[in-house]
Amino acid sequence: STQSTWGVSGSSTSTVMLGRFSSEACPLCSSSGPHRWMHRHTAPKLRDFWRCGTCYLTFVASEDLITPEDESSRYLHHHNNPSDEGYRRFLSKLLDPLSQHLAPGARGLDMGCGPGPTVSVIMNERGFKMVDFDPVFAPDRSLIARGVTYPFVTCTEVLEHVRQPLPFLTHLDELLAPEIAAPGTDDTCSLSAAAVGASSVLGLMTGILEDDAKFPGWHYIRDITHIRFYRPETLQWVAERFRWTLVRPSRDVALFFKPHRSAGDELPSEKRPRLSPTAHDDVHTSPCAEPSQSG
Repeated sequence: STQSTWGVSGSSTSTVMLGRFSSEACPLCSSSGPHRWMHRHTAPKLRDFWRCGTCYLTFVASEDLITPEDESSRYLHHHNNPSDEGYRRFLSKLLDPLSQHLAPGARGLDMGCGPGPTVSVIMNERGFKMVDFDPVFAPDRSLIARGVTYPFVTCTEVLEHVRQPLPFLTHLDELLAPEIAAPGTDDTCSLSAAAVGASSVLGLMTGILEDDAKFPGWHYIRDITHIRFYRPETLQWVAERFRWTLVRPSRDVALFFKPHRSAGDELPSEKRPRLSPTAHDDVHTSPCAEPSQSG
């Protein structure tokens, strides 16, 4: 099966809303003082969930994260397969609307392809030219080196794993090329004029927390490799931070259109966090694709 095991048989769960503030800054927007939003007792690991009052990211604090070694070993049990029709249908929620807004034969990168690259297989079948990167399963760093760009990048079921989302998203922004995308005629995504004039496209898929009241029973938080959870407001914060145009074709899919920027119109330096060698390694040892069922 391509599905992860979302629960543990016989486990008991209790959830308590709390209000204690953290000395740890938000891992996305760096705002100080996120509050402990929810305390959850669940097998196999007890974790606290924190909420940022600025970007509305919900996250697991550093003290509750599993080791990178344990995380990588869990990814070895994912069995994504391009011959699995159910997995293809799952990915089509992103790939169908994305394909409508790409030039024929456009080059792309799948960031965090996992152990069974499938996005690239589907897109190559559609006439596009995709390559795969994954820190564990396809670690060719020349594909994500500084100066390498693509008209489109996909990132499916990765963002919830990334420990340092802002540097990671900054790297994705740098991978997006200043080449004009060619939108299709289908208006499924209700593209604005700004989106139509965009240069390149980032397609993301992650479980989006639409209703806070459903968080305690959400299967998505039972996977202990899932450590960052995004609300619609969080996606909008990301779009504004990088001057992207956000389009949401469906609940758990986001298309970010990057406008063309001239040499004098780069993001201000304070909005472009730099990765230290250590941080770079950490960012790219976390993501690995897997299918989800968002609730």
